[in-house]
Amino acid sequence: MIDSLLTANATASGNKKGQNKRSEYVEKAPLEVCAKLVIESRRERREKERKEKDQKLTDDLAQMKAKRDEEAAEKKKVVIVTPEEAKQAISRKQ
Repeated sequence: MIDSLLTANATASGNKKGQNKRSEYVEKAPLEVCAKLVIESRRERREKERKEKDQKLTDDLAQMKAKRDEEAAEKKKVVIVTPEEAKQAISRKQ
């Protein structure tokens, strides 16, 4: 896609003997390639955000369900009392 070509400038001034000054030339990428990269990165970001949102909703739903189940369990608690226990409870209240 994006090619780079390193060239050596052997006659650069100020270089010590045997050292080469290098400059980098980067060929411009075609517009289609740049557009494709931008589109892919946006798509990946949207997918990531969607997954995070779905996970948050799933977690919230699980918390709500647990709370609802807990409240329902408290309502369903049944205490079996014998007639003697009932009489004792009444006498304690008085």
